[in-house]
Amino acid sequence: MKGQVFPRELRLRARAVALGQESPDLLVRDVTVLNVHTGTLLPHFHIATAGPLVAGLSRDEFSPGSQTVVLEGRGRYAIPGFIDAHAHLDEGVVTVPEFLRHALLGGTTAYVTDTAEVGNAFGCRGVIWFLESVMDQPAHVFALVSPMVPGDPQLLPGHRMQPEEVAELLRRAEVVGLGESYWTRVVRDGGDLLTLYSLAEETGKVAEGHGAGARKECLAALACCGIGSCHEAISPEEVKDRLSLGLFTIVREGSVRRDLEGVAALAGEDFDFRYLGLGTDGVNPVDLLRYGVMEYVVQKAIDLGFDPVRAVQMATINNATHFGLERYVGSISPGRYADFLLVEDLHHVGRPQAVVAKGRLVAQDGRLLAPPRRHRFPEEAHRALDFSRRFLASELTITAPPGTRRVRVRIVHQRNDVVTEEQTLDVPSQKGRLTLPPGINLGLAVSTLRPAKWSAGLISGWNLRAGACASSAVWDAPQVAGVGASAEELALAVNRVGEMGGGVAVCEGNQIVAELPLPIGGIISDLSVEEVAARMKAIDLHLRRLGYPYANPFLALRVMGYVGVPRLRLTACGLVRVGSLGGEPVPLML
Repeated sequence: MKGQVFPRELRLRARAVALGQESPDLLVRDVTVLNVHTGTLLPHFHIATAGPLVAGLSRDEFSPGSQTVVLEGRGRYAIPGFIDAHAHLDEGVVTVPEFLRHALLGGTTAYVTDTAEVGNAFGCRGVIWFLESVMDQPAHVFALVSPMVPGDPQLLPGHRMQPEEVAELLRRAEVVGLGESYWTRVVRDGGDLLTLYSLAEETGKVAEGHGAGARKECLAALACCGIGSCHEAISPEEVKDRLSLGLFTIVREGSVRRDLEGVAALAGEDFDFRYLGLGTDGVNPVDLLRYGVMEYVVQKAIDLGFDPVRAVQMATINNATHFGLERYVGSISPGRYADFLLVEDLHHVGRPQAVVAKGRLVAQDGRLLAPPRRHRFPEEAHRALDFSRRFLASELTITAPPGTRRVRVRIVHQRNDVVTEEQTLDVPSQKGRLTLPPGINLGLAVSTLRPAKWSAGLISGWNLRAGACASSAVWDAPQVAGVGASAEELALAVNRVGEMGGGVAVCEGNQIVAELPLPIGGIISDLSVEEVAARMKAIDLHLRRLGYPYANPFLALRVMGYVGVPRLRLTACGLVRVGSLGGEPVPLML
């Protein structure tokens, strides 16, 4: 998309429609247009399109032809289609066409998505497969090539994309830059990442940042390396810190974190909001059906006190401008894509009456009129998860040095669905094997690449009284992560994931009680959104019944080996302590 040249014939036709010399393809009559460039409202305007483009925008009538689709606005407000500035369609568990089947109804007509997880699952070929799946869809999908494949090659197993592969991907029109880089790795990295940032700069594309918990001087270091954004601000002060450094700041409201309420005090402040955007950081199928995508985010911003015009700007033109896409999307303007929605008033944008994308009426009154193009990943992608070995319970018992009766060990403590802490505990040993104290579960991380490295550890905070769970849908590297109350149950859950060719499994005793197959690289399902959402709910329900105390155990499995935030993580290479200057392997036993 960036650098795309519209065909000459299309430009000429749009000019003819603008001049009244030809009839529009779509005519929307009598709407109040929100001009996001000026922040003003244009009442009683008409919108005319030519193919996928806005051609005319005027109070004067356009003459419809016999083939013109006419949509009566009846005084409704026309606002630009929403842009999710930080999406993760690559790890949304369902395919992009299946996701769009529901997302289009709410008016999110463009996404800027990372590709880290398809890169982790398949390497460069997976990114190409993913890009093929998002081509020619009713919505725009712009991609970011991840420099974090794997999340940290010094700490995690996995594919590693070479600079020449990244450079080739950056040349593609639909690729708008590099995906998020963890600040803990950037401030430590000796040059590999800087090489990639230089490639992005040479091609005129962006590099995105991930500054969770970073001090202001570390954020400045990110900017010095060429990174232009951060989506990890969780307070008004953190937002201001990033804005003061010139970092485009994306306030996040999605399935991983919900930060809008925490920054809502900004709503009444008087400063330039052009460098402030909105994004989701990913929406899972359960939340997609419950809330939608950006329509929910914008509506929540308005409900929290943000001016409606400003909230829409933060979800449209601000996001487009940051990624260099303002010539194509982000506003209702002649020569841009005709992406807009009709709403009853600016204070209630969560249920649009009509959605237009790429010049087509794609949804109206909650009905989808333009189904996404179906896409099937190649057979190779369905066989990509190399996890044929089976674990025995005896392999998962943790042994102690001979003759010891108590051993001091490090424990990964799950403080909430995402955050972990490092704890130490004296654990009894009998006949050379550790005995799990009450409240301590067994953890396992297994690489799905050959040779299949694996590591066992101890987990607290899950509080599983019985049962186990395992998942191949994890962040940062191709791994299977598992937690269990016993070695027998943990082996059963992990082996079931292998039998499915990837997925999530929950067992109790010797029975599998819930599962979700993820046959595409171990991270994506070929089931419907409705079926995946139902299975995710069942997985979470069973795990909470077995003792998990927080809201989203599905997410907690995904982050077991995640090195993007502190503190202690369990990976296939062992325990990793993540701190302010990166990460380091640490032994289980002190």
